[in-house]
Amino acid sequence: MTVFQRIHRKARNWRHIVTAGTLIASSAAIVGGCGKKKSGASESTNMGQLALNFAAANSNAQGSSPFLELSPQLLAPEAAQPESIASGAPDSFEVSILSMDLKSSNAQVNIFKSDTGKPIKVSGSNIDLSQLFTTYDCYKADGTPITLSAGQTCKCGVDKDGQLITPQPDGSCKLTNDQGEAVEMTEPAGLLDVSAQNYTTLSVTFAPKAKIKGCVSATFVANDNTNANNSAGPQTYCTQADKSTTNESITPPHTDFKNVTAQETEIYLSKGWDNRLDNVNLEFPIKDGLKIAAGQKSTLTMVIDVNRMLRFYNKGRPTSGPNPGFPTNRAYFFTTVFPESLFVFAGKAGSIRGYSWQTSSCQGTFAGAYTCAQPRSVDGWMTLILNDQGTPFAASVMPDDDNNWTTLKGANRKLSVGIDDSMIKKNADGTYDVSVSLGTDNDPVIYKVDLSKEVGTNFETDYRGFTGDFGTGVTDTFGRIKLTRGL
Repeated sequence: MTVFQRIHRKARNWRHIVTAGTLIASSAAIVGGCGKKKSGASESTNMGQLALNFAAANSNAQGSSPFLELSPQLLAPEAAQPESIASGAPDSFEVSILSMDLKSSNAQVNIFKSDTGKPIKVSGSNIDLSQLFTTYDCYKADGTPITLSAGQTCKCGVDKDGQLITPQPDGSCKLTNDQGEAVEMTEPAGLLDVSAQNYTTLSVTFAPKAKIKGCVSATFVANDNTNANNSAGPQTYCTQADKSTTNESITPPHTDFKNVTAQETEIYLSKGWDNRLDNVNLEFPIKDGLKIAAGQKSTLTMVIDVNRMLRFYNKGRPTSGPNPGFPTNRAYFFTTVFPESLFVFAGKAGSIRGYSWQTSSCQGTFAGAYTCAQPRSVDGWMTLILNDQGTPFAASVMPDDDNNWTTLKGANRKLSVGIDDSMIKKNADGTYDVSVSLGTDNDPVIYKVDLSKEVGTNFETDYRGFTGDFGTGVTDTFGRIKLTRGL
């Protein structure tokens, strides 16, 4: 196995690793499922409140999958053509949370628990948390609490005008849009009572299976495998309920997913096929910590980036599945990017930006020049999360087909500190150098990212990718990259 193959394998099989340690349960009141104190838990005045906020990063804002709207302009001499994987944003994505725990240096406090799991569902740019919380954030925009009159409830929180949101007849929390339609709330926050102390980590356990719906499109390269199964050229694939990755008794061809309407289906969240039935526990270190003070409210946000969550394997590379151990004898929808697609941080996001990208990439010895004679093209997506001052502090970069030539992939999240905003550096001209990491020897970086571009416009700049062995010795990867703002 070459050095680059080892890097590539590591990139595709990278996951969070958590160091085990002894944690002492807090003696303060422990908060149980849906934000209510567990029966019998001791009362304490040393309590604060946590507004647990969720937000979606999704270029598919209308919840309707695009068809063959890829790379209208080429940066490289030839268009990027994947061999076996098409990726995109789903119409909807639903995961179930089993438990959430806040951890400090000497305590672990459970803030949510459900034996069967409670779903959170992303539909377009909206998130439905109606089954997750019983109490929503009941504060005005200026941070002052709402005073409830007799008979009033803050089950669904407040709207943008500071008015209480009335629950729907079925008890769900929705807002009425300009057309008079009840739609899921956007960026709602559940309000939880939590013992006052400084927390360093949010631990979340998800059920093994998720539900997903949508279509993906790509133009696949013509080679022996794609020609043999007729998957070469422009293709569109849509999810089918009876052909999920959880059904191992079938081996459908890629044609079963063509010329059909998308249906909700099941996928596994695990990055490894051998442990796909296990619950998925993720640890999110909170950069600079989360301080919960007695009698005060603090906000913690989780951003769910679904822009490349929906992925399809077309059997176009039977010697290598989407990840080591994944089957190659069938076509299927899957995801291997779930852990890398979640961000947790104290406070709220100011805004979220998203860019589709296409590279004109080279291999060789980097000597300060980003152009080369025989470039290759790869497509992907980059998400940036900005604070309320408009400064980016979190980044994620994902190629459409990470089973192909992976030179650019990762996020600016480190296992010990969480989101590392020092990996995003501002230049004198107002642009930003954005670095991401997979824990390999060098971190890819996109130079001079221009945040002033409007949605639908693009710009070109330089980038450096991984260093690896491509069959001719250890070489650098680098080149030009074109980013088109889609979010």
